[in-house]
Amino acid sequence: MSPRSTLFQMAAKTGMMLAALFAVTVLLAAIPSHHAPAPQISAQQESSSPAPEADHRTDANDEKQSHRRNRIASASTVLPSRQRKRHQ
Repeated sequence: MSPRSTLFQMAAKTGMMLAALFAVTVLLAAIPSHHAPAPQISAQQESSSPAPEADHRTDANDEKQSHRRNRIASASTVLPSRQRKRHQ
């Protein structure tokens, strides 16, 4: 094999490896329940200040409820004006 074809093959294999790594990274980021590993806390830090655990499910639920209330409020402001036009 010529040096040129060897160099081309190495560049192609490197490009495929980088593309595969990128694809795995994107797929892992797209998984909703995937969380990166939490950093390890030493025993001394853990005993001195216990960290409160956040419940992300309630945050998402609150956001959904807020969004639903906003939709209902906006619909209630739009619908009466449409009903008045029909009755006139």
